[in-house]
Amino acid sequence: MRIVGSEAYWGEVQKRLVEHGFDPGPIDGARGDMTDGALIRFKASRNLRPRAYIGPATEEALMAEPDATLGDEPHWLTVARRYLGLREVPGARDHPQIVSWWSDINAGWFDDDETPWCGAFVGGVLAEAGLPVLVSDGARARAWEDWGQGLDVPAVGAIVTFFRGGLEAGSGHVAFVVGRSRAGRVACLGGNQDDAVTIAEYDERRASSWGVTSYRWPENHPLPENQGMEALPVMSVTSGGRVT
Repeated sequence: MRIVGSEAYWGEVQKRLVEHGFDPGPIDGARGDMTDGALIRFKASRNLRPRAYIGPATEEALMAEPDATLGDEPHWLTVARRYLGLREVPGARDHPQIVSWWSDINAGWFDDDETPWCGAFVGGVLAEAGLPVLVSDGARARAWEDWGQGLDVPAVGAIVTFFRGGLEAGSGHVAFVVGRSRAGRVACLGGNQDDAVTIAEYDERRASSWGVTSYRWPENHPLPENQGMEALPVMSVTSGGRVT
């Protein structure tokens, strides 16, 4: 890093944000709202206090090697990453972006950010990326088991669905696969994980109350060349990822 606050310093910060998958706007060394926004989202994705301040922990995270080669990711995953750090609004107010996602999945009767919104996040991202969205029932996580075409194993960019409370209970979670954790779990970028859009790790193996039910890929898109847990990039997953 260069002298803190200098144009060269902020230019380096902007370059590192881009390498980690966060858009700070032009790489011009001029700190502005887009750079601050990208910095806040980056810090939230690393479980750092989400504010536009760079201390030693943030500098270390910025200088670390990116978790994955972002250029190899499907374009819809690039869209999903833009929302890392987005969080529910405490109290009576609701986050307008989450409310907008309900409309994207034809579930506009929901107008809040308290209703579990993992399916709304997935549908909103797909709609923004120009991909088909479930025409009905997209608010229910396990409805996404019928979207697109199935994969037998995980791949970067695949939609992953989970059951919870038992396989027959109907409750679940849905997110995007982005890699695997150092502990060998699936790293998932999803909404409604600790009330926010985060990257969290989940065990792929089925237990009595939780487990993967499907991996899905867009219809009419070439199947990913690299599939399976061993093909996923290893990531440092720092967010807790409790499904709410």
